[in-house]
Amino acid sequence: MKHHSADMIKNDFEETLEQSHVGFFKTKLNGKIMYANKAVLQIFGYKTQKALREKNFAHIYRDKAVGQKIIEIIIRQNGTGEKIIAELKRKNNSRLVAQLFASINGKRSSIDWILEDITEQAEIQKELQDIKRETELYRLVFNRAQDWVWIWSFDLHGKILDTSRNIKKITGYTREELIGKDDFELGLIPKKYYPSLHKEWEDRVSGKPGTANRKYEYEVIHRDGKRRFWFQANAISLKRDGKIIGDMTVASDITKQKKAEQKLVAFNKSLEQKVKERTHALIEINKRLKQALEDKVIFFQKASHQLRTPLTVIKGNLEFVSPETKKEQEFELINYEINKLAQIISDFSYLATDDHTKRAHMRKEPVDWKELVAHVSRELAYESKVYGIDVSYTIHARRVYHGEPYYLSKLLHHLLSNAIKFSTDGSHVSLEIADTKQGVSLMCKDQGVGISSIHLKKIFDKFYKIQFDSHKTRHEGSGLGLAICKSVVDLHGGKITIQSALGKGTTIKILLPAF
Repeated sequence: MKHHSADMIKNDFEETLEQSHVGFFKTKLNGKIMYANKAVLQIFGYKTQKALREKNFAHIYRDKAVGQKIIEIIIRQNGTGEKIIAELKRKNNSRLVAQLFASINGKRSSIDWILEDITEQAEIQKELQDIKRETELYRLVFNRAQDWVWIWSFDLHGKILDTSRNIKKITGYTREELIGKDDFELGLIPKKYYPSLHKEWEDRVSGKPGTANRKYEYEVIHRDGKRRFWFQANAISLKRDGKIIGDMTVASDITKQKKAEQKLVAFNKSLEQKVKERTHALIEINKRLKQALEDKVIFFQKASHQLRTPLTVIKGNLEFVSPETKKEQEFELINYEINKLAQIISDFSYLATDDHTKRAHMRKEPVDWKELVAHVSRELAYESKVYGIDVSYTIHARRVYHGEPYYLSKLLHHLLSNAIKFSTDGSHVSLEIADTKQGVSLMCKDQGVGISSIHLKKIFDKFYKIQFDSHKTRHEGSGLGLAICKSVVDLHGGKITIQSALGKGTTIKILLPAF
């Protein structure tokens, strides 16, 4: 009867273990599983006892070596009354965190194990630890942010939740003044940034891919009204139950870097402009050098021709002159050619001197226009007489004009010589000199052959000559007359213009300001 009662108790105990929600299993001392109740089978994902019995306890550990070591410790200590937190693996290899209690039976032939699945609690605990660690880190970073870096967090409505302690140095506002406020509402950010920053904010809090780690720069307005530049990066999204509830941002003051960058950009632009200007100047200098070389060749060609011509005339006429016979006409021609030669030499000397030297040696003397006109009239008397050109002079200049008489005499000479040279026989040339509000004006008119519009742009260039079919001898010249006129006018700060048309004569106007 007693034996029967014991069997009933044993059966009842085994039935209770089998139906228990607490896992129970038995292993040999070598770790081979002998028995596992339904709770253990369910926890590990096995359907039958047989499938689990083929396993060794050490093999259900995620780290087999750790499992084997646990068995050795239990045997050595004859079981343990302390709980063991173990990382095991289920049939599908997923992670299982279990709380184990082990004891060796009285015969030391097996180990009895009680197992409780605490995977969910472990994950919750880990999440709490992560939150705690993040909170501690968050607070540590917030409180230790450097002067040039600051942190703040926002809720889903853009209201400031918290800031680092150094925020006042950066914005002029205290932490307490900022919390609960919108940075747009405070006027920290200029209105021109509103649309783009609002869009950025909406993308971040909605969890849009690619927005979490965006970095951008913008201007801010300090409480004192001064504008500064910020560089901002989105540190982390604030989440609760997997949902975004706000955003934490790290920002830094890059005003100094931005100003340095702006200076560098301005310097580069200035440098580029200077390079362009220098390049243009070098191109112009190169053109002038080339032109100077060409002018030099032409100069010597013309010089040799111009000097040879009057000498040939003088020599030819001298052959007709003897001490016994003095012909007035021959002497006038000789005198004209000598003056012409002297004028050519004077022109060459003038052109050989650079403008800087000319200006340095210019005299500012009262100009007697009547005396200058009389002198030039005598120089050109023979030429105007030979071709029957009537030259008239009108001088209405009453105010005293200061200039360089030598250069102005040369100007008048070439103006009138050019007009006579290209006038038709028996025509009229006039020269008018008058006061103006700014200085003095000169106007020279002729009734000559005129100049085509295609030549007017180059008419003041050195050695520029227009070829005419008629009057070739009269039109012979160095091509320097009008170029010298313009040079003299430029030296006096004046302006020279020309109006002409073929067959209608030419008018040259000059304005000389008070010098």
